[in-house]
Amino acid sequence: MDRYLFWGILDARAIIPSLRAANKDEALREAARALAPIGGDSPERLHRLFTARESQASTAIREGIAIPHIKWEGPFVAGLAFSPPGIEFGALDGKPVHIFFLLAAPRAKAGEHLKIMARISRLTLQGARLAALLKETHDTTTIMGIIKSIEDGV
Repeated sequence: MDRYLFWGILDARAIIPSLRAANKDEALREAARALAPIGGDSPERLHRLFTARESQASTAIREGIAIPHIKWEGPFVAGLAFSPPGIEFGALDGKPVHIFFLLAAPRAKAGEHLKIMARISRLTLQGARLAALLKETHDTTTIMGIIKSIEDGV
């Protein structure tokens, strides 16, 4: 596992092919439920951490992409979630978010956290390509392969 690559820490159990959430809070709850068992923490605690992070500034960046991320005492845990209809997430461009890169990083590993965030940022430049490919599948193994393929080319 290359811990500096997003696909290297992406866990298939934390891929949500179709979020049920209708708003930001519900999306953060679903993200917390997906990541918590992998990281060994409670969904409620992770939801509080995500909510606290979002209260500082929205993690929605542009073109329908958000990167909800937190620091915690657990291990690196990464997930990916999709909302076909999109969710209002406070993006500066005003667009709803369709693709969510989820990350929980150990507080003690700030340097590695920044390297992974940089990789995710590069992946977001492929947002349109990624969205088109992900519309075609709900299979987590295929989704992981798509992410690996795109990241290998970035």
